[in-house]
Amino acid sequence: MGDENIVGELRYSLVSRRHYCLSLDISYSSLSNIFFDSVDVVFLYLDFTRFPFIDFQSFVLNLNKQDIISVYTPISDYNWHGVSTKYSAKGGENYIYLGIMPHVSKNISYTTPSIPLFDSYICIDNVVLYDCTEGIEFGLPNVFTPNGDGENDVYRAEQFNVDKVEWVVLNRWGQGVNAGSGPVLEWDGRDVNSGQELAEGVYFIRATAYGNDGSTRTEQQTVHLMR
Repeated sequence: MGDENIVGELRYSLVSRRHYCLSLDISYSSLSNIFFDSVDVVFLYLDFTRFPFIDFQSFVLNLNKQDIISVYTPISDYNWHGVSTKYSAKGGENYIYLGIMPHVSKNISYTTPSIPLFDSYICIDNVVLYDCTEGIEFGLPNVFTPNGDGENDVYRAEQFNVDKVEWVVLNRWGQGVNAGSGPVLEWDGRDVNSGQELAEGVYFIRATAYGNDGSTRTEQQTVHLMR
């Protein structure tokens, strides 16, 4: 049985944490005697087919299964079937893989023994990918550790579909120790005025996020600064 696959270059790189809707039509060639109930989708950073030293089977087997989207549909004949799915981008993906990986995603196959060939030939058409992000997501962590170990050193808001954030950080006496405005909320644990590292303790942060859909959202949180 052969593995069918298509790799296509995207017109634009995908943007981190945005949602993308994918739709396509799929059918099987009249030469096929094996049908699968799904087509697998993987978004890639490079076109592995252009590198002859990358073995396809090894590439597929080493894929992170969480990155494989299986689009299910009752594909059991040679007619065209429309399928769709949604993908949350990690950011920077430039290529899309469409194919069948039964040994990885455990696609279910159906056999038509009347046809003597032992392969599955899929046909794909009308592939449409578009940004379908809706709403605003914004959250404030309650702890970070700016101790220089490379892990959780910077306080960052968890944000999606946000164009701008305005924030202020107060100490336990209500004094402002940090404030800012920009596309992302990031704080390194220093006093914005003196540039000095702030002592361990509990701080209070208030932030307002402005979504690209015109909505706003204000969150406030106590933050434990630990070194």
